[in-house]
Amino acid sequence: MAADDLSFARRQALLYSLAVRAFRAGSRRALIFHLLNDPQPLSPFHRAALWEIGGGATLLGVSGLAKIDPEAPLPDAWRDLATALADPARPGPLTQARFPGAETVWQTHTARFPAYRALWLPLSGDANRTVGLWFERWSSDDWKEEERALLDALMDSYGAAWKRWQGSWFRSLLSLARPSRRRAAIAAVLLALLLWPAPLRIVAPCEVVPADPWVVAAPQAGIIEEVPVAHGQTVAAGGVLFAYDRRLAREAANLAARQAEVTAAELQRAEVQGMRDPEARAELEILRRRLEQQRLRQEIAKRELAALEVLAPQAGTVLLDDPHAWRGRAVRPGERVMLLVQPGRTRVRAWVAETDRIRFVPDRPARVILDARPGASLPARLGPVAHHAAPSPRSVQSFQAEADWIGPAPEVEIGQQGTILLYGERTPWLWQALRKPVAWARRAGGL
Repeated sequence: MAADDLSFARRQALLYSLAVRAFRAGSRRALIFHLLNDPQPLSPFHRAALWEIGGGATLLGVSGLAKIDPEAPLPDAWRDLATALADPARPGPLTQARFPGAETVWQTHTARFPAYRALWLPLSGDANRTVGLWFERWSSDDWKEEERALLDALMDSYGAAWKRWQGSWFRSLLSLARPSRRRAAIAAVLLALLLWPAPLRIVAPCEVVPADPWVVAAPQAGIIEEVPVAHGQTVAAGGVLFAYDRRLAREAANLAARQAEVTAAELQRAEVQGMRDPEARAELEILRRRLEQQRLRQEIAKRELAALEVLAPQAGTVLLDDPHAWRGRAVRPGERVMLLVQPGRTRVRAWVAETDRIRFVPDRPARVILDARPGASLPARLGPVAHHAAPSPRSVQSFQAEADWIGPAPEVEIGQQGTILLYGERTPWLWQALRKPVAWARRAGGL
């Protein structure tokens, strides 16, 4: 094989290797590094720069430099020269004629190198913007046709690799040439985000509670003897929920029954004797009145005994913490003993902290996230919020509020806890972040 053929094969292999390295670049910065430094073995140069020209010129990188100094005078002069480049989409050697109106800048830029040579090779672009490589040689050696052909082929590969990292506004923002411009752009974006209005969101603890529960209260004072139902048990209407101590009432009923029996026996005996004895007939009316009184007392005793059993006014499910804790316990009239609920009818009870009592938007649904179902967000409509604060179950001064489910009630269990997201009027993100610190500062300083 001839030496020229061997050299050609090596150059082709190197060309292929450079293209593969560009395509395998893991980031835009890595790709820029490859573009600026890898072509050196293929076509030697003293310096290379990557420019983006269109409505001005942006210096994306310089070979051999990890970072461009924004205070250096050379980038500014070089940027003015790149801005004046005529027809940046056309590749070829750079001479003073390619920079109309910037001849003085060209002379200043090339004054340090009497044998200055430059080559412009665009690798990507459209009608408004062109990205290209600016190669410099500070000697009298110009680029040969073979080198130009290899570089043109390499630019095709580089252009395809460059398009992979184009189209992302975030990458374009991070690739701004000057750090000052980059910082200003990032600050502008952050400021815009902070000033962007969004609904004020309040997070409050909540609990699933029954809707319209029936409160089973103690009808009279006494001592509870028996609670035959358990928590979660379903009872029918008329079922026994709990019973008072019935010993005294049972004795009173038995005594009334015995007295009625005795009086009835005396009346029967007087009626038999009255047939022969006029005095016995005179006692008949007294015994009849006495028997009526005894039977009335017996009926009253039966009713009092029956009243010591509290029955379910309707069918439902019992909510009761501990049935054993009520046995032998003295209760007052009206004291709540248990709840009777319908399992499918639930709602949400929330406790809004004093610092979060804002004006809520009634038209925007609240979102309920239960601890047992963190992946689900259940919509609910907030009802009226209490006008006075009271300690919540977590001992925090809060305003109590309730919300009803939107649509069919979800399959949730009474007693499940979680958080509810409530929404107020639209305010900037900045104010949402500073709302509580400002309120604390005003309270602490009396401002």
